[in-house]
Amino acid sequence: MRSLTQPPPIELCLIIRAFISLSDVRTHVCFYKVHPSIAALYDSEEDPDHLWHLICWHSGIGALDTDDLNDQHCWRNIAIEVIERDGFCLHPQCGEGLLVYNERNMAKTAKQLEPPAVFSDWKDVDDGNLGDDMDGLESDYNTSLITGNTNDGRHRWAGKALQPSFLTMHPALTSIAFRSEPSGGRYSMSEDAYLRCDTKVADTENVNTGNSWLHAHPLVQRSFATDVPSGTIIVGRTAAHRLSRGRVQRSTGVTIFDIVTAYHADLDVKLSSWELTTFVSDEVDFCGIPDGWSDSTLFERFNTLRDVFTIYSFAEFSWDGTIVEDGPLFWVDLTLTRLQ
Repeated sequence: MRSLTQPPPIELCLIIRAFISLSDVRTHVCFYKVHPSIAALYDSEEDPDHLWHLICWHSGIGALDTDDLNDQHCWRNIAIEVIERDGFCLHPQCGEGLLVYNERNMAKTAKQLEPPAVFSDWKDVDDGNLGDDMDGLESDYNTSLITGNTNDGRHRWAGKALQPSFLTMHPALTSIAFRSEPSGGRYSMSEDAYLRCDTKVADTENVNTGNSWLHAHPLVQRSFATDVPSGTIIVGRTAAHRLSRGRVQRSTGVTIFDIVTAYHADLDVKLSSWELTTFVSDEVDFCGIPDGWSDSTLFERFNTLRDVFTIYSFAEFSWDGTIVEDGPLFWVDLTLTRLQ
């Protein structure tokens, strides 16, 4: 975007900014970069990074390990990075489509949580009617405290909200795939995982044709993993394997990056005899079996999760209300995608 040579009237800038929705991170970043005087307008707020935190939250964008939450420009820098690299991305799982999806999700979430809060106090309750249908309920039995982070990293109370009775995982996760061969440590997670262009991978010799490595998409990486940002997520068994890092936590909200990282840690761990037998005997019929393959073929081909992901991909992450280890437990279903 071309910058202006002359500063626009400050009154006009204030009016324009007031009309930009907090959920429109792309327009905020573009407006910020138009002229230094407009950037100064944002930076001169009493708590400028809180404004950017709100903008990111309303856009479904979270922090990663590489971010310094104590940096007074942390959330501003996150917003700028996401838009400069991905704001106009043409990948079907990224760019404007993903921004619109996140915006709509967070508009619903903002009715339950006080932005930029994260739901952190999950309770295992028997009442199956918790959630949106119980607006106005005042009993403490069915409410839980929502926590967020101040700029100095301390927790603050952001009020009370009902524990969600319905929680969905971000659909972009079902577009994640991995290299078919182990890298021997040469690649980081975001260089090992990639985004497929379609929900089904074309049966081609080059598995990455038309796809894109995850490291090239900070918007995807930083998107909240669930529609209601959660401080903890429990990833259930996948191909009967329990992930060593399946309890995923982040105080600013678990992201897609965090979930994929949990899988990457176990990709090349050898499946136990029980895991392999359970997967082949109890789960493969639901996932789909390649034509002409027998159980013995599956036993020969599958030694690790990476082997499994050469044939199968994520179909769905579902939550039935189960809470374990202070977090919602997501069941993981796989689907047959292609043959090697």
